[in-house]
Amino acid sequence: MLENLVWIAIIGIVCALFCILVYIYIKDLETMKLLKQQEKIIDELLRQIHKVDKKQKEDKQDNDYSIAFNTLSRNLKEELQDSVSKISSQIYAEVEMLKEEFQEYKEQLDDRLGNLEEKIKEVSYFPTSANGVDGEKIISMFKDGWSVDSIAKELRVSKGEVEFTLKLANI
Repeated sequence: MLENLVWIAIIGIVCALFCILVYIYIKDLETMKLLKQQEKIIDELLRQIHKVDKKQKEDKQDNDYSIAFNTLSRNLKEELQDSVSKISSQIYAEVEMLKEEFQEYKEQLDDRLGNLEEKIKEVSYFPTSANGVDGEKIISMFKDGWSVDSIAKELRVSKGEVEFTLKLANI
C-alpha cells in the first residue's frame, strides 16, 4: 500500500507537473500572441514615426525652399525696379532732348517759312506780264466789248497773251 501510495503520489505529482506544464504552455502561447500583437503595434508606430519625421523633413525643406524663393523673388523684384527706373530716367532724358531738338528744328522751320512768305510777298508785287499788263484790266476791257485785237493793241501785248488771260478767266 505504501507502494501504491507512492505510485499515486508520483502519478499525482506527474499529473500536477503535466498540468503545470500545460498551463505554462497555454500561458506562453497567450504571451507570445500578446507579444506578436505588441510587436505589430510597435512596428506600425515606428512606421508612422518614420512618416512623420519624413514629412517634417520635407516640410522643413519646403519651408527652406519657400524662404529661398521668397528671398530670390524679392531680390529680382528690387533689381527689376532698379533697372526699370534707370531705363525710364534714360528714356525721359532722351525724350526731353528730342523735345528740345524738335523745338529748335521747329523754330528754324518757322524762320525759314517766314522768310519764304516775305519773298513770296515781294515776288507777288511784280506784274504778271513783262510789260506790266494786269489780267483784270484785260478781262474788264473784254467785258466792256473790246475785241481781242484791240485789247492787244491798246495794252501793247501779244494777241496770245490776251487770249491766254481770257481762257484762264473762263471767258
